[in-house]
Amino acid sequence: MDRSNHKPSSGWKHTTAEPFTRALLALLVAALAGCVAPDPSRAPATPEQERTQEAVAGAHCPETLPAPKPLPGIPEEARTLDYWLGATGRALDLDAPLVDAAWKHAHNAAVHGEGGVAPLSAGSLYEPVDWAETIERLNVRLEHTHRALQEGKLVDAEGAPIEVGPFEPIADEAALPGRTDELRVALEPIPLRCAPRAEGFYRAPVDLAFDRNNCSLVREGEEVRVLGRWPNGMQLVRTRYALGFIAGDAKLGPPLDHVQARKERLAAVESAPPLTRRAFLTRAFSHLDEPYGWGGHGGGRDCSRFVLDVLAEFGVEMPRNSASQALAGHYSIDVEGMENLEAKLALLDAAHESGLVLLEFAGHIMVYLGRYEDGRPMVLHSFSEYLEPCLGGGETVRRADRVDVSDLSLGEGTSRTSFLERIRRITVLGARTPEALAGVAEYRRASPAHAASECKDSLDVAIFAFPRVPHTGAPLRVVATTRRDLGPTDLSLFDEQGRRVPVDFRKLGGPVHGYVLVAEGLSPGRYEARLGDGPTRHACQRVVVRRAPPEPTPRDPETPAPAWTPRWKWEEDTENLFATFVEHLFADAAAGQTFEHLDAVLDDPAKNLLHDALGLGEDARLRLVPDCADLPYFLRAYFAWKLSLPFGFRACTRGRDDRAPRCEPTLVTSLEPVSAPDDVEAFRVFLRTTANTVHSSSMRTRPRDEHADAYPVALTTAALSPGTVFADPFGHILVLVRQVPQRKDEPGVLLAVDAQPDGNMGMRTFWRGSFLFDPSTRAAGAGFKAFRPLVLDRESGAIVPLPYEAIRGPHAFSMEQYEGSLDDFYRRVDRAISPRPLDAERELLRLVDALEENVVRRVLSVQNGEAFVRARGVVIPMPEGAAIFQTSGPWEDFATPSRDLRLLISVDEVRGFPKRAAADPDRFVGEVDQAALEAALARELDRRRFTYVGSDGSPVELRLRDVVERAARLEVAYNPNDCVEVRWGAPDGSAEMARCTRRAPDEQRARMEELRGWFRDRNRPAR
Repeated sequence: MDRSNHKPSSGWKHTTAEPFTRALLALLVAALAGCVAPDPSRAPATPEQERTQEAVAGAHCPETLPAPKPLPGIPEEARTLDYWLGATGRALDLDAPLVDAAWKHAHNAAVHGEGGVAPLSAGSLYEPVDWAETIERLNVRLEHTHRALQEGKLVDAEGAPIEVGPFEPIADEAALPGRTDELRVALEPIPLRCAPRAEGFYRAPVDLAFDRNNCSLVREGEEVRVLGRWPNGMQLVRTRYALGFIAGDAKLGPPLDHVQARKERLAAVESAPPLTRRAFLTRAFSHLDEPYGWGGHGGGRDCSRFVLDVLAEFGVEMPRNSASQALAGHYSIDVEGMENLEAKLALLDAAHESGLVLLEFAGHIMVYLGRYEDGRPMVLHSFSEYLEPCLGGGETVRRADRVDVSDLSLGEGTSRTSFLERIRRITVLGARTPEALAGVAEYRRASPAHAASECKDSLDVAIFAFPRVPHTGAPLRVVATTRRDLGPTDLSLFDEQGRRVPVDFRKLGGPVHGYVLVAEGLSPGRYEARLGDGPTRHACQRVVVRRAPPEPTPRDPETPAPAWTPRWKWEEDTENLFATFVEHLFADAAAGQTFEHLDAVLDDPAKNLLHDALGLGEDARLRLVPDCADLPYFLRAYFAWKLSLPFGFRACTRGRDDRAPRCEPTLVTSLEPVSAPDDVEAFRVFLRTTANTVHSSSMRTRPRDEHADAYPVALTTAALSPGTVFADPFGHILVLVRQVPQRKDEPGVLLAVDAQPDGNMGMRTFWRGSFLFDPSTRAAGAGFKAFRPLVLDRESGAIVPLPYEAIRGPHAFSMEQYEGSLDDFYRRVDRAISPRPLDAERELLRLVDALEENVVRRVLSVQNGEAFVRARGVVIPMPEGAAIFQTSGPWEDFATPSRDLRLLISVDEVRGFPKRAAADPDRFVGEVDQAALEAALARELDRRRFTYVGSDGSPVELRLRDVVERAARLEVAYNPNDCVEVRWGAPDGSAEMARCTRRAPDEQRARMEELRGWFRDRNRPAR
């Protein structure tokens, strides 16, 4: 019911045992506000004022008018329960319970902040009072009031200033007036005041219907926790949903026993009616036409009180203000700022299938009913007003002041815009999340899982603790992993006395969901990590923290021994942990970001979940500088070493144009004996062997090759998880690190990391210009691949691979990538990353962004080549044939054939998008206008500019349009022996070309023309 402009948090960092942030506390200050209440700058008019305003403004556009009944465009039948039961029942089950009692208990506990998490409401009525948090919450309220009074924004009922003194903040707990703690019951309706003052606060001009000191109305029979008594007699109280003040003579029952009251409340939830669509709609429509009341004024209901009261009938407790209610569902979807209203409605319809839907915008919340028969979305809500445009200009405030049915077009064409445009969050109450919304759904905060007699996890939902032997000298990292969508979930750590350790957890994923908690400064003892939501427990793990790390196992440097011996298995839990480990390494990295080398990432304890997991100080001793081919092997080997898992690799041929790479049948494994003084050095020796054996062709064996380290997976969201490898046909390897789900109008993003020959690493975004592919398997098996699981054969003592047919789950063997055309491959990946229809123009802009990124990167590459040639004054030798793409020496460092081929593919992608979009309209939201897309593309290419340094040292500015128009010239522009103007395709005879002072030797230029077909056809030879 607030009118603040607070935007509900959409981050994935879950806060647990910390006080309410001041931003969220401010929402409780805004509990003085109502739902779609008058704009502060234009208070509602009385009937007398209305007549005067009409005379002044003209009858064509009065300042204020009553809203018609029914509201504009609403047929009478749309205001009836029967209509919506019929409409809903034709598509959805009216009588199936949407949630069970356990869901209600978990939801209520989270709303009230039980177990130490930050509450969405006023806090628990039954748990011990957190006085520091209560005073912080109260002071935000008092500071707001104090400031508003000082600035003259609030006056009394007569319009006179109000004395500031009584509303100063409380210094500390000791200064809280008349501190007490009593749980009582209201024996009559009691006004709940926002500040310690019985009288009202108003904005000028005064409208008595909108008292800013009216926080809510405590109804008869509601529990009230009395916390303090002000000198003026006002009592500081907490209700189930709000913090505020009541009169000193308010009628309350005798003190209650907290424990017994809690038991009775839990029992009431158990006995509450099932929450079904029929029951909910029936109860909601029973309030139709009841009066609106700001903060309960006159016994009416504002928007959030309407929602609160209806859901309370079913044992579902809600916060008191609309912005907090929007975060209190099972999940919510952030749609603020979405410009494509069709896409917003598509999300709304998908959400409606999974439960009851609330729609929130700043200061208001509504119950979504569904689509009327003509397709219009309609809502039921308690609200004050809306704006209506006048034909002759201007706007009229229409006062509804009741519970009513409307569509979402109210306000369209006004300064406030329509209700549909203003909606910023879709909130769902139901026990399941549709698969189509899994990436976009943001779950409410969960309360810590309750203790249970049995503490265990499973392969499906597992909890790990690191270091392997936890001790007080190192932070304890608790990591929970699963592929299941668990809904609202908390990860907490408890000591032997059952006290929750006050630390935050971080949520990662999917398709593999990771929960990470880091606790520092723990005392020795036993701890329990729990994953769940109140009474819903998903997994538990007991952890013993010792005083000191164990002594390292001695190793005889003169006696060769295995680098490490497997003790664990590659199963669902360890594969999920591997994905979480990889994702966490790069969780905060943005597309385009670079890293010096891998060990700089692994030696960062904030990034590496396995940092010093062996307790040997091992990460400071490692020097890991892989190139692109080594990178996936190094990550997998490092993880396997830390967890004592099987690891191995094969020696492979590089293949040729007509022959795919082949690998030896024998695995080189961690069981191979090495001579080393300790385990860390043994791993380093083994990793050197790995780096000296594997190469880019190791990942490009044919799909069904039995002697391969990796195998192809399906093109599904679940299969493209962190740690999955991508091998292109031309020798480049990347490792997937993160999926960014499709949100609002934006497409989903698939991020990968790669490494260069010098060890530098960079983040890459999946698209056609950066992930090259060929569905042909004649000369190579490109595409997305997973490491083949290895097992320790107990009989032979050898490490052996699992047969392909034994691999189950999302990473099962699949030939999907090679079934179809090149376009089919990219289309399938695109739909796995962005399953919902896209906004065509935004997708076009994304492709232009990628083209621009490629061009900007090329500027530096060309400039580096120019600087080298100028400094050395010699001609760089040009390799023969396909070696131009992969060799060594200056050509490898400064020529750009691979980069230019990707740039040309980028140009094709951008140039061809309007036609492709028009040919695939189902992929996009709304009508696809090819001509409009081509016009938008032309504008963007002309608008975006970049600069390179010419041969004469002067800057040369080009447009992206120039790059597109020069595509044919850029097919032979990769040679660093040419001047920079040639490298950028300058036209012959142009002023730009006149700067050129150097050309590549004729012999090299002739060979470039011979090889031009690879660039013209955008298809270099496989390596």
